[in-house]
Parts: sequence; structure tokens; C-alpha cells
Amino acid sequence: CHPDAIKFLVAIKDEYELNKVICVGDILDHHYTSYHEFEFGAYSPTEELKRSQDLCQELESHFPKMLISEGNHDIMAKRKAKTSGIPEEYLRTYNEFLGVGNGWKWADSHYIEIGDAQPTLLPMIMKHSGRWNRKVL
Repeated sequence: CHPDAIKFLVAIKDEYELNKVICVGDILDHHYTSYHEFEFGAYSPTEELKRSQDLCQELESHFPKMLISEGNHDIMAKRKAKTSGIPEEYLRTYNEFLGVGNGWKWADSHYIEIGDAQPTLLPMIMKHSGRWNRKVL
């Protein structure tokens, strides 16, 4: 997680009158459960889960309701269970293992009526140092 990510998201929330928050997936990395090579120096599975839990709980404190599309990294535990022959019913939900409430709704897709509204993507503008410039478009 970029060190300024949550500050940036909260600044966007404060700047605009948001009535719906949608995450397009990959809240989790699941590096150690990946089918790809491990990166040297990456967090252990336990460290990665703990950091994910801490970050998600902080994010939930600012965004208690969110629609989240399951990203390819998010579903890694489901994929590993499937290839191991473990039924999905044996797995905990994302909200359970992240320690967040039921306000986060996960699905593989979401359909949203926006009427005349125009969806807008607000990129995090970085300084040369890689830090957020604290500006909201």
C-alpha cells in the first residue's frame, strides 16, 4: 500500500460529496499464495495478512460502506482451495478474515445506475519522490 493512499482517498472523500464508494479489486496482494515466483524480501504470509487487516480496518473507519469487485489477487485463496479440492464453503469471507464489518460488499461484478452522472477517475498525482503531492484535482 502506498504510504499516502488512505490520506489521498480521505481527501477525495472530503473534497467531493460521495454517495457511493466502489473499489475495482485487488485490495489484497496474496503474494505468498500466488502461482508466480516469490519476491525476495516479501512479507511472510502472516505478516502480509496482519498488514492487510490493519490497512483494511483503517480504510473501513473512513469508508464503512463500499462495493468491492473481487480482483485476481483477492480471489487467490479461493483459487488455491479449488486446485486443492477444498470447497469454497470451508473458507471465511473477506470481511471475516480482514476483520471489517458487513458494510463492505464483495462480488465479481456490480451494476450501478448513475443516471445523468459522469463517472470520474481521480489519479493520485505524485511528486518525483513518489509521494502524493496533497492536491486534489
